[in-house]
Amino acid sequence: MSLNKYKMIGNYVLEGIAFLRKRNKADYPSSINSVVVDLDYTILNSLTAYRALEKMVGKDQAKIEYKQQKELVKAGKTNFAGVKQWGHELQIQNKWTNRDWEKVAREIYNEGRVNYNLIEAIKEIKLKNPKIKLILTTGTSSVLGNELSRILKEKHGFSFDFVVGSEQYFNKAGEVIGLKHFVGETHKTIPTIEKIPAIQQALGKKGIGFNPKNTLAISDADSLMLKNCGIGILIPAKKSQDPQSYASQKFGHYDFQAKYDVIRKEFISQFALNTRQAIELARTKVKTSLGKTNALSQEIIRRRIKALERKGIKRPLIKKRI
Repeated sequence: MSLNKYKMIGNYVLEGIAFLRKRNKADYPSSINSVVVDLDYTILNSLTAYRALEKMVGKDQAKIEYKQQKELVKAGKTNFAGVKQWGHELQIQNKWTNRDWEKVAREIYNEGRVNYNLIEAIKEIKLKNPKIKLILTTGTSSVLGNELSRILKEKHGFSFDFVVGSEQYFNKAGEVIGLKHFVGETHKTIPTIEKIPAIQQALGKKGIGFNPKNTLAISDADSLMLKNCGIGILIPAKKSQDPQSYASQKFGHYDFQAKYDVIRKEFISQFALNTRQAIELARTKVKTSLGKTNALSQEIIRRRIKALERKGIKRPLIKKRI
């Protein structure tokens, strides 16, 4: 393991300890007025920029080139803003267009690479409390994010109120010709902005305030967003795709995990709609047939079983992996 990697992990451990100390003060919000949702490996079970790379250079070459970029990150020679810059330059060379970004969104959705229980949770939140602002954020192009929001409106009957993503310049033919800024990890020389400031800036232009302390953040990896919003919910990725994802999962840079697929809808919606009660239950650990879990998950499972029993269905056996 390189010295840079040791330093990186050491920093993640220290950040995790500081975060836990802060959360032990119980500085959770009493209510939520915004929900911020990450895109890659959160609402979509895919890495959208990698799909774009495959479409530009082919699947075999994409594997080789992306592996090379990840090795540079591990060696400390670049970070993910640098990888995005590399991808952006490839897009200019290959005459990538805004319509290509839209095709990527449609293609991934049509393949079913979607976290449907998360989509249903967000839809329920909006139906039951229309005042809550729904925000989709991504380090990939905002064009792709806006297209996904249109797809959700078309297929599921709701859309995000705001989409905040990386901003590129396009010519009249729709081809990428330049960069305004990337959203995500910062860089000394590449124009970047972290997600929370990017959201504040985007909403501020429309005269709308955004307070991260009254926000529910949902992500697989963005430790800064999960730590700095009022409630950070981690959706664990099966395989950590980058150092931030690794840090979020291994070093506790989040408040709660929505790790059970079958109850994710109820679990997440409770934090937005019944904030204080959900926090109290989720902080209470209980021993169940599933092992050590939190009281909120157990309560949702109990309600589901009771609903089945009312329909005359016998109490089901709950598998260990739900």
